[in-house]
Amino acid sequence: MKQRWKMERLRRAPTRQSKDISISLSPGMRLMLRPSGLGNFQLFSRRKVGPNQNPNEVALGIHNDGKESFWPLAILASIVESTRAMQLVASFTGKDLEGLPVSSGGHVLSCEEITCLQAGLTLLKATEKNPVIQFWGKILGKERDYFIACEIRDMKPAYPNKRFFYAGEDFKFKAMPDLSEEVGEAVSMLQLTTPLTGDPSALLESVGGVEPKAGPTLTELDRLALLVQEIDFDTATVPKGAYSLNEAQVVVPNSAFRGLEPAKATLLENYVHFRPPASVVSLKAQASNDLEFQSNFLDSLADDLPKGCWAVRQEPEKSGLVTLRSLMWPGYSAFHVPGTGKFGSVYFGYASKITDLAFLL
Repeated sequence: MKQRWKMERLRRAPTRQSKDISISLSPGMRLMLRPSGLGNFQLFSRRKVGPNQNPNEVALGIHNDGKESFWPLAILASIVESTRAMQLVASFTGKDLEGLPVSSGGHVLSCEEITCLQAGLTLLKATEKNPVIQFWGKILGKERDYFIACEIRDMKPAYPNKRFFYAGEDFKFKAMPDLSEEVGEAVSMLQLTTPLTGDPSALLESVGGVEPKAGPTLTELDRLALLVQEIDFDTATVPKGAYSLNEAQVVVPNSAFRGLEPAKATLLENYVHFRPPASVVSLKAQASNDLEFQSNFLDSLADDLPKGCWAVRQEPEKSGLVTLRSLMWPGYSAFHVPGTGKFGSVYFGYASKITDLAFLL
């Protein structure tokens, strides 16, 4: 409540300020905002400007446990405006930053990560010339973590064509390799269950006495690509009706979608997998021209096995936010606000699958 009051006070502040504004985000951490022009707030650092440093390039200072992080304005070019600064603050109260999920399963993106992700995704969208690129999740490693982005390249019949990108601590996204069937089988045969290291060039070694077959040299990047595909296939959740087939049998966002009714928003049958369908019923629906099947062309979460592999929870607050957590892939969460078109998902975890879930339920 204290943070919300400070956010409201900042929103209602005059367009011209003579003093710097400090916003406490958590114990030991605060965000500094300095007025810049009419109503625009420029994030800045309290660190002294060096002799060869442009004062206008000083952008963000985070004070956490006595340590200060420093970021140039070039990285924060997309969030200089006051409204975006407010969104950055709002992200620390559990909300999202322009559709960027910031937490899941107890894991939270830091202020530095949010900032750099925005810059990295903006650059990736410009490079790929595709605005439909979203933050997919964060895979935790023993030494370093991977940040994953997903691009929707083509919405042809039978599937949404996805392409994945990965980035390390530099937040420079690179395309994941397209795995051949041979490479995918070779990685699976190694039966690796240990967490990733965070080094994409690290060579994979077999465990449990399994001798690798003669074939291509396998790296952690191959394993990362396979894990992301497996997680996305088993999870990738959207509300039923959010996408539809048009007259040309092309998968498109449904402009008429206004969200699920509150009473139906907690039922698994009203959520589907946003990936290539595998069930015969969904494949038949895609091939049919009957309007009855126009919203049934994706696999339903209600058909997932084992039964009970999804945990659904509705918040008691006014918005009635519904969250769906995967018990098979701990760390994956999807959300939907009933009565609105707001929905999304994110994964934070070690890419570890609970293979014996059926015996635990």
